[in-house]
Amino acid sequence: MTRNTSFEKVGELARNFVVPLDPTTDLPVSGLTRGSFTVRLWNPLGIDVSGSMAVTVEELEVAGTGIGIYRVTFRPNIVGTWNLVMVHATYLPWGKRAEYRVFDALYYVENEASIVEPFTVLSAIGVPQPNVPVTEFVARLWNPSLAEVSATVPVTIRELGGGDYEASYAANATGKWMLALTHPTWFAHGKYGDRRYTSDDTTVIDVVTAIRNLIVADTDMRARLGTYQFTSGVSTPAVFTLDVIPEDSPYPAVIVNRIGGVDLGTRGREGEETLVSIRLYGDKDRRADVLRRTANVLRRLVNRAELTVTDGYRAFRCVADPPSVLSDPDGFPGYVITVRVMQIEGEV
Repeated sequence: MTRNTSFEKVGELARNFVVPLDPTTDLPVSGLTRGSFTVRLWNPLGIDVSGSMAVTVEELEVAGTGIGIYRVTFRPNIVGTWNLVMVHATYLPWGKRAEYRVFDALYYVENEASIVEPFTVLSAIGVPQPNVPVTEFVARLWNPSLAEVSATVPVTIRELGGGDYEASYAANATGKWMLALTHPTWFAHGKYGDRRYTSDDTTVIDVVTAIRNLIVADTDMRARLGTYQFTSGVSTPAVFTLDVIPEDSPYPAVIVNRIGGVDLGTRGREGEETLVSIRLYGDKDRRADVLRRTANVLRRLVNRAELTVTDGYRAFRCVADPPSVLSDPDGFPGYVITVRVMQIEGEV
């Protein structure tokens, strides 16, 4: 029995795909739900946690119609090897098995967007079939948000020789992609391949960067903050996404950090309520009332702001709490503003 192995990060959604086939037609079966399957999920301790851990099943669609490919997700909470078995009495009586190797960090980043899936065309008796016109293959491609994108992300198929072929496409979003290939004669049931793509593009704007950009771009805040010469050689407002303010930075200065959050997903999309800390520090010899007014200006700027993020999420609500006095062991006066940003998967 073939084992499907994927590499995941603890605390984040682990994803895989399953394709139940009708034993009579040998075609994918649509219209199934989570309740259609018997699911067993063993954590690294060998404990079946399927009764206490949510396992979701979502059918992929083309133009709003399910096509018999299902994405299975759960959120592993400890490091180690997890094992999942999905059974359907009619369509998967032998069970579909998947192994998830869960780490506390994924150090390997696949930043090569060109994804290649090799495949072989065989007859019913196992004879390789060369010279099959590539135009006869039908390719469907789903991005990590489960949108079918073959019209905008082309899939190129070429023959390698001797009955071997390959399909390739250029991934443009972080997460797991699903490719389905069919041929009316040789494999109407389809061939499937899911691949993870993780971009290390440093130009992606997440919620922390979006808040930092908002502060830096505001005319009032630019007038109130000190300036710092970053690596670009240009002096800009002293707004940092570091743990501490650099020693050579003037004050007032701001640190923006993510400090946590909770899940805010829907049935169809992932989401989260992200907690962000904005810390404003001033000089010891500056007037405290001026810093307090700056903190109030900063809070009004961020509260209910429209944030621009480009990391696959849409920030649809931003709530900033009133400033609170911040104690500092070195005696620098400061205020902290806690910001809650509601985010959901998808473009603006």
